[in-house]
Amino acid sequence: MGIFDLVFGFLKPNIRSMKKKGDVKGLIKALRHKDINVQQKALKALVEIGSPAVDPLIQFLNDESKIIRVYSLIALGKIGDVRAVKPLIQALEDKDSDVRGLATESLGEIGDVRAVEHIIGILENEGNNSVGWKAAIALCRIKGKKGADIIINWLFENPFEDPKLRTFFSGQGAIFESVMLKLGLLDLAPDTNSYDTIKNFFEDYGELILKSASYGYEGKKIGKEWYEFHPYLDESDDAIQRLCKLRTPISDNILHKIAQKKDIEVPDRYKAFSQFLIGVYVNLEPLRFEHQRKMAKVELEWRGNPPYDSLPYPKDEAWRIIDEDLMTDIMSLNAKGLSLIDLGKHEEAIKCFDRGLYINPKHAEAWNNKGLALINLGKHEEAIKCLNKALELNPQIEDAWINKGGALINLGSYEEAIECSDKALDINLERSEAWNCKGTALVSIGRNKEAILCFKKFIELASPQDAPSVEMIKQAIKRLESG
Repeated sequence: MGIFDLVFGFLKPNIRSMKKKGDVKGLIKALRHKDINVQQKALKALVEIGSPAVDPLIQFLNDESKIIRVYSLIALGKIGDVRAVKPLIQALEDKDSDVRGLATESLGEIGDVRAVEHIIGILENEGNNSVGWKAAIALCRIKGKKGADIIINWLFENPFEDPKLRTFFSGQGAIFESVMLKLGLLDLAPDTNSYDTIKNFFEDYGELILKSASYGYEGKKIGKEWYEFHPYLDESDDAIQRLCKLRTPISDNILHKIAQKKDIEVPDRYKAFSQFLIGVYVNLEPLRFEHQRKMAKVELEWRGNPPYDSLPYPKDEAWRIIDEDLMTDIMSLNAKGLSLIDLGKHEEAIKCFDRGLYINPKHAEAWNNKGLALINLGKHEEAIKCLNKALELNPQIEDAWINKGGALINLGSYEEAIECSDKALDINLERSEAWNCKGTALVSIGRNKEAILCFKKFIELASPQDAPSVEMIKQAIKRLESG
């Protein structure tokens, strides 16, 4: 660098005059100025000059100064001249990730299809770092929804951290953030703008796709100095459950990707973090997506295992969720399952209840109804497990106590059956089925007088539809009284 360059670095050039004269080389030189405001004004002037600035800017893509290369890339992208496409493709091979990222971004702004295969190469080589996200955005701009299949594959093949990690460390002070940047840890999470751009690209499905493809780290402060970090997948689980409520080709496809999602090793760079900042511990256990895979596989099986089909992707309307896309809720699934029980189709009923439980595993009624279907199939031990789950979630369900009592009778556990009947009667003393269940258990252990009282109470409280059972119980009472 000569004395003129040193002096130029401090004197403020007349950007307005240079622009008026079309002094492209002077403006490019002004990009080296120490004052960032001068740099920004020079960049703006070059973009406004447009086409005449393209060839000189291309020549400076190989400049030894990174700042010149960076500003040249930005300017070429904003000018949008196709002459820059080939040189920008060459810049994708630069050793500096910032340069590769800006070259990718500029190719996306120009929108020339010649760049597509090279951008896909960036996606494959860079993974889920910031350059990869720039490549995904560039592909969105060039191919539109026709590129959706490639981007979805990339997202699920390269699980990424939720951008909340960036937000967390940004709020912890400059030391935290500088160490994270030095180790490349923040590069594992997309910046908020990149995340939002991809989310908006997928329209109504954006959040569902990104949440189901990502994982997160939850930072908890322990004392004044110590932090502990653990992976969490709750938001991913929630997104998958919401996808299970949709009945669309797009949801089918996303579930296919989730079903194939691979476990990942947490990068070793996390281990180095504790060496730079004493008092910080990060859990290095592999991230396992077994639960997400299982949810997706069960749902696809329920849907009849539809094939993966990318044909709907180019259609804009395919990415919008309307009310008709929503699958029947868990209450409707329960109602359908109970109807199937009435028809004697107990295994089909269980599938209904299972599907509902994958949507909401804490739905006590669904656990109870599944237990009832299992009792009808003679699977009493399995039924009791379901009924115990129902009662754990809601101990006030009368039916669950009665059904459990019935299962216990079939297993010969009469005293326990009596306890279950009493629990049901504690909730509702006028529940006829509970009196019948208790009477049956009492008869089985020879306590006939007590059983007769229970059976008479059943007859007193029985509804008209219980008429066949009432006649049978009357006959049983006669036999017990005569014996």
